[in-house]
Amino acid sequence: MLRKENKTLLDRITTKGFVVVMGMVFVIVYILSNTILESHLMTQTNGNTFVEANIFYASKLGDILQAYGEIGRTYYVRLLILFDFIFPLQYSLFFASCLILLLKKLASISLKRQKTLLLLGGILCLTDWLENIFIIIAIHNFPEIPGAIPLLAQTMTLAKAALTIAFLIAILISAVMLCVNKIKKPSRQRSDSV
Repeated sequence: MLRKENKTLLDRITTKGFVVVMGMVFVIVYILSNTILESHLMTQTNGNTFVEANIFYASKLGDILQAYGEIGRTYYVRLLILFDFIFPLQYSLFFASCLILLLKKLASISLKRQKTLLLLGGILCLTDWLENIFIIIAIHNFPEIPGAIPLLAQTMTLAKAALTIAFLIAILISAVMLCVNKIKKPSRQRSDSV
């Protein structure tokens, strides 16, 4: 009986099954957070939504937190701690794993590049966590928000948005290229056999 080769952690998180499950979790949580969770948040924050819904919020952060009210600010911190520290880990791992899997299927991607993409996923997660930490600091110190905190929070929001868009574009391009290659492959085989 042959022993199966020991898979590395990187091999395990870039399997088709892992990526599919992570993708389903991402879609479900994304939909829930933008419907039920956001709706509930708005009931607690006097009709206001997530701070980062407006990417350029640094100059308005004090006004946004004022509009939340005391109950809304407390609720927002709990929500960030309970939800927005777990979800970034999940979606950043999904984006990196999905892109690595697609690139493995397209071409022989080196282990170094796989690790680099995984590191970029980690940086995406870190930007989201730092954004949350800066918003929590602002809420904790409200109304005397330390001067650099709004700008730091906004910078992390912009970095998170840029990395997310870059991952989504890279995943989309890789998926399209993979589909094109699969379509071309059977037509090449038919033309070779004639």
